Amino acid sequence: MPWREDDAPAPINAYGRAKAAGDQALLSALAASPHTVAAMASRLYILRTSWVYHSHGQNFINTMLRLAAERDVLRVVDDQCGAPTPASWAASISGLLLQSQAASGLYHLAPSGVTSWYGVAYAALSSAVSAGLIRQVPELVAISSSDYATPAKRPCNSRLDCQKLQQALGIEFADWQRLLRQHITQLA
Repeated sequence: MPWREDDAPAPINAYGRAKAAGDQALLSALAASPHTVAAMASRLYILRTSWVYHSHGQNFINTMLRLAAERDVLRVVDDQCGAPTPASWAASISGLLLQSQAASGLYHLAPSGVTSWYGVAYAALSSAVSAGLIRQVPELVAISSSDYATPAKRPCNSRLDCQKLQQALGIEFADWQRLLRQHITQLA
């Protein structure tokens, strides 16, 4: 099931523990002194997101595009699920939230739909071929998390239930596939 805002956090690495501690500190401050927090800012929002990408910097999409130009075969994790989130889209939704009358608090922010890293790679590289960014999609080999060694343990489930924020804003969130195709088109 997707994580809801009221689910107890269960961080599995130092990054997750630091994020959870920050969330808790802000939520505790808001609960203990709502008037003091309100004096500092008209509203306080904590936005949790996942699998963020942008046209610049290091992220999964840019890595896949680079590797597709260098390799004939890519091994991609297929047992972790979530929704890739473009930074520009997240910023737009954040702007809508700031303009809204939504209550202070914690909200989840990710596009609709769910996929694996393998699914993201396939969608991104297929779109990149259509946009003329790469010649062809390399052979993609689905692997398990245990077959891909990383210094930090990664969660298998990064799905976020975003109904609370969608209801607060009165909108439906775009599908991750459409947003990814738009992103790839803009790169071309």
